[in-house]
Amino acid sequence: MTPAQHYREIFLTHLADSDAARESCFHIRYQVYCQEFGYEKLPVEMGEREVDEYDEQSRHCLLIHKGNDQPIGCARLVLADPQQPEQPLPFWKHCSHAVDTSKFNPQSFKPGELAEFSRIAIIEQFRRREKAQSNDQQQPPARVIERRLSDFPVLPVCLFLAPLSMLIKSDAIYGVAMMERKLVRLLRQYGILFQSIGKTVEYHGKRGPYVIHRDDVLRHLTPEVKELFLEIHQGL
Repeated sequence: MTPAQHYREIFLTHLADSDAARESCFHIRYQVYCQEFGYEKLPVEMGEREVDEYDEQSRHCLLIHKGNDQPIGCARLVLADPQQPEQPLPFWKHCSHAVDTSKFNPQSFKPGELAEFSRIAIIEQFRRREKAQSNDQQQPPARVIERRLSDFPVLPVCLFLAPLSMLIKSDAIYGVAMMERKLVRLLRQYGILFQSIGKTVEYHGKRGPYVIHRDDVLRHLTPEVKELFLEIHQGL
């Protein structure tokens, strides 16, 4: 069974284009970024939701586990603010010192030509890879899924393919992300080729700025990942 067939059987990715769906994204982000890793500290009045000033100008998506219709992951593509298109994207606002402008200068692009992959999160239960147990009936859903999907990292790959799909459907030319090197290496194995445009800095862990051109999204994908991408792309 291919990764796309596994995905089709177990998961669904859709745009978070309703208030309820976006709230699911914010709650997942709260679980991951606030509770688990402590990256963000939010006022008590915000409730169990992680939000910021970029959410209104972003396209959001949810990864759903079909078995119980549970939202288990999310991602967003931050676009230019239509009201203030000259305002910087998060990576430039917070990590401009990490970017080598001789390789890639965000200030040389027109508003709207850049977008940013951001707030990619998977709840811990489904993210953690564990060894399969002999009796599937006694295992939580995450363990069963990891066994069935073998070594293919379907969750992180899906949650990058979804914003890549949104990039292709937007007016942006380049997608930028602050990522750990190990994630870049993982994605590269499957033909998702981000290019380094700077140095590693401390930003929710050790991360560096990377970029991909919209025309390169499909060009290097392995056949199995291209099939998976098309499945997700059609659903979005």
